Amino acid sequence: MRNKTSLILSGLVLGGVTSNIACAARTASSPDVNGAPPSNQVRAIDKSSASTEWKRYYLSGTHSLSLVLPSEPEQTTHDSGAPEMTRVHISNHKSGVYGVAHLSDLPAAARLSTESGNEFLFNTFIQPFAVNFQRIAQTNNGSLKPRMLEERKASVSGFEGIDQDFSLGAFNGRARMFRVGQTGICVVAIWKQDTSSTEQTAAFFDSVKVESRWATNVSAQ
Repeated sequence: MRNKTSLILSGLVLGGVTSNIACAARTASSPDVNGAPPSNQVRAIDKSSASTEWKRYYLSGTHSLSLVLPSEPEQTTHDSGAPEMTRVHISNHKSGVYGVAHLSDLPAAARLSTESGNEFLFNTFIQPFAVNFQRIAQTNNGSLKPRMLEERKASVSGFEGIDQDFSLGAFNGRARMFRVGQTGICVVAIWKQDTSSTEQTAAFFDSVKVESRWATNVSAQ
């Protein structure tokens, strides 16, 4: 990663940020000494019929991460040029797109990258959400230009990280990135500029929780 980045972001992706929770919790289902989630457990299942309601989803393979989403998240992978693919869960709503992306060895990917910190953050985690938002907003691929705005410290369940605000054309965006062991997790929202969407987005970020154990299945409540 090039030096043109903030110390907060650099410390987070390369290992300088600490947590008041033991970051590399281990159970019998953990196959990787570096804290990587088991890839065959990443899936999202909405067991209810009311798939358009905001509800809590538990995403396995992400250190028992759960968050409230407006619909069952679509699973995909994103090739940012890093040694491994970014795993992405995206949920669409009339107000915007919401979800989470994760990379099992964030420090290794950052060390190999020639991008600045903001470029790395966008290309590795935010880009699939931006592409999806442009599709559902029915905009031209070249019409929405991302611009990084304020960065500040944040935390999720005691794991320290950052909030990176950004704009996508006339739309708002925020990425909350943190680490659990070597795994980089980035919660992303891109939303329309109106009061109800802003309130929904605040509730979305407030809903994110992490437990220091491996998940064995995924469900919606």
